[in-house]
Amino acid sequence: MKITLIRHTTPDILKGVCYGQSDIGVTPTFYKESAQIINHTGRFEKVFSSPLIRCTKLAELLSDNVVLDERLMELNFGDWESKRWSDIPENEIEPWYNDYVSTRTPNGESFDDLIERCRDFLEHLNLQDKNNLVCVTHAGVIRAMHCIINGTTPIEVFNLSYDYGCVVTLQ
Repeated sequence: MKITLIRHTTPDILKGVCYGQSDIGVTPTFYKESAQIINHTGRFEKVFSSPLIRCTKLAELLSDNVVLDERLMELNFGDWESKRWSDIPENEIEPWYNDYVSTRTPNGESFDDLIERCRDFLEHLNLQDKNNLVCVTHAGVIRAMHCIINGTTPIEVFNLSYDYGCVVTLQ
């Protein structure tokens, strides 16, 4: 299986704000960033996308056949969504900092949960879709897919950096 994962362009949100599944737009640099992506990848027959607008906007430029799938959404940070990281109480965030792989955020997910959600997405695709799969998604999902497809550990994958608009191909 070959899978091309494309991270959304720069989100329109202040630095230091937790925004996993918050549905925020993109910055005015969107068209410049998306043109660079299209120049690199071309267009696709079919694209799967997170339903969050920062992904769907790009996916619709990449293909006329976009399939939205909630399993491609970023990590659900639960009660922390749209809060400044510095405003999250120390007693809430410390356990997660110590074990972000298996510790769930309050009313949210752990990275292990995200991996299982991504595994479910891959397992339920038609075989024909697995030959050259293209997804517009988020850094957390790209990390989770890297763990599933390449057997990378969650700790190792967090040493990898995925800039906005990056294109990652896994096999």
